[in-house]
Amino acid sequence: MNRINILDKHVSELIAAGEVVERPASIVKELLENSIDAGANKISIEIKRGGIKYIKISDNGSGIYSKDVKKAFLRHATSKVKAQQDLDSIKTLGFRGEALSSICSVSKLELITRHVDEDIGTKYVLYGGEEESFEECGCPKGTTFIVRDVFFNTPARMKFLKTDVSEGNAICALIDNIAISHPEISFKFIRDGREILSTPGDSKLSSCIYSVFGKNFFEELMSIDYKLGNVKISGYVSKPSCSRPSRNMQHFFINSRYVKIKAATVSLEEAFKGCITVGKYPSCVMYIDVPYNFVDVNVHPSKTEVRFVNEKSVFDAVYYGVKSSINKNDRREINISGNNVSVEHKKSFSEPKQVKIGENIPKNNFMEVNFSNLKLESPEIKFNCDSKEIKEPKNIDFTSRSALKKDIEISEHVYKEKRPVKDIIQTENISFNKTSNLKVLGEIFRCYIVVQNDCENIILIDKHAAHERIIFEKLKSSKDKNVESQILLDPIIVTLNKVEYSCAIENLQTFKKSGYDLEDFGSGNVLVRSIPMYTDISGTKDFVIEIVNYILKNKKDLSTSYLDWLYHNIACRSAIKGGSISSNEEILDLVDKLIDNPDIRYCPHGRPVYFSVSKRDIDKKFSRT
Repeated sequence: MNRINILDKHVSELIAAGEVVERPASIVKELLENSIDAGANKISIEIKRGGIKYIKISDNGSGIYSKDVKKAFLRHATSKVKAQQDLDSIKTLGFRGEALSSICSVSKLELITRHVDEDIGTKYVLYGGEEESFEECGCPKGTTFIVRDVFFNTPARMKFLKTDVSEGNAICALIDNIAISHPEISFKFIRDGREILSTPGDSKLSSCIYSVFGKNFFEELMSIDYKLGNVKISGYVSKPSCSRPSRNMQHFFINSRYVKIKAATVSLEEAFKGCITVGKYPSCVMYIDVPYNFVDVNVHPSKTEVRFVNEKSVFDAVYYGVKSSINKNDRREINISGNNVSVEHKKSFSEPKQVKIGENIPKNNFMEVNFSNLKLESPEIKFNCDSKEIKEPKNIDFTSRSALKKDIEISEHVYKEKRPVKDIIQTENISFNKTSNLKVLGEIFRCYIVVQNDCENIILIDKHAAHERIIFEKLKSSKDKNVESQILLDPIIVTLNKVEYSCAIENLQTFKKSGYDLEDFGSGNVLVRSIPMYTDISGTKDFVIEIVNYILKNKKDLSTSYLDWLYHNIACRSAIKGGSISSNEEILDLVDKLIDNPDIRYCPHGRPVYFSVSKRDIDKKFSRT
């Protein structure tokens, strides 16, 4: 073992800074929390080059006494905690007293402040934690921090930072969350000389959400206001019809502190089960208020995680609160769609008894459903025969168009030596040569096309799988070109969070190659003016969000994997859906394309496109052999 050394002040501060300052967004978070704790109702933030080169945060809070300015930059110096018992009931956002010490040790920092009780301000400058100047100055009441050249003295940590754009996006997302957590404060955010955000500070959550995420997102929300014991839930959740393909728009706040709460996320999604499609997620801006002594915020260096005395109480409050909101929304929609007819809408769940947080909740205090009153009904099935008499069916010409039902109706179509193909359709037990004749008999279950050949075989074709593979092959053939697109008569607005929004704007050309013509619509919104030729317009919003998240997740490997992923998804979304009604022309065209593409055996996901049943196998089933 090497000799034990006592680290000098500078080295120990750099190590401590690593726990608090991971990136520029960490600095913005700590300084904003200090401004909020100082009672500010107006805060402005300005960054340049993702905050790496320049961060400026100004507030109109109480300011710092001149005699306390130097003291504020010492480790564990704080105005928010005095004794051990204070840690059991933390009401402020900051409390550790490490932020300023850590920030100044890895940057060039300038502080300008004036306390509300003083007539003149103070300017304090530090480079890498070392004092450069300390002097009086004229300034308004409040505090301004200017941070330059983050990690200038720790190049080893500088190389782990992401691009300016990525670091800036992280700050954007952070400011969105902090702004929503404090609608009583007016926030102004400027990024590289451009104003990105401005909130009114009127204490109305609705107007704050409107400013941060825009009109379209706000119109997808329904309010929530619920209390269970000592846990109060308020804010907004998305309507069941407005779910999204990711969890990126789920925002939870504990006592006005933005945190990640697994229990709340799981509870939210449990409440929406049965209301939204599998693979979709609800959005929310949800405040969870609990007594300060029942939550421990001192469990993570960045204070983004918390621990509860009774986590189940939070889970139940979120669950029942969301269920109540969904119930109210359902009743409202019934009344609107029912032409003002009063419709009695019974609750689909029983609300729990009011139990105080920390108390044991009774075992039977869960959603209860009374199955004794449910009556399962099935349509009466009558057979055209009985045990005494079996009537012979009338002779039916199954090749006649008029004899077929609507869901399998198709004109008789025979392919006779249409073109020289080696194998028209082939499986393990069937093979056709160029002299084969194919007769399209129709469609069953609105999913499968039935084709007969002259080799005494029936072929069942999965129309969705076949169409999906055909589109996929066509897209692959245009790999060096832009995907064909169709212009929309009414452009579609897609609301994104700030990280997604920035990614979309930075990758407009990638979207254009994909067949999507996107335009910056401001405030986290993009306007979709055209979509790929084959795609259904109804899934445009979800697919744009999916593309953005794919790009964010696979930036390094985008060139090699993106197109294949894109073609798979466009093909799947654009193909004829199983269960949909297909015209005779569509069915015949699909079979025709399979003949033209004899190599098609499987869909892009690996499922078979078709399989065959021989006459011999059918004869066996009817005991004819």
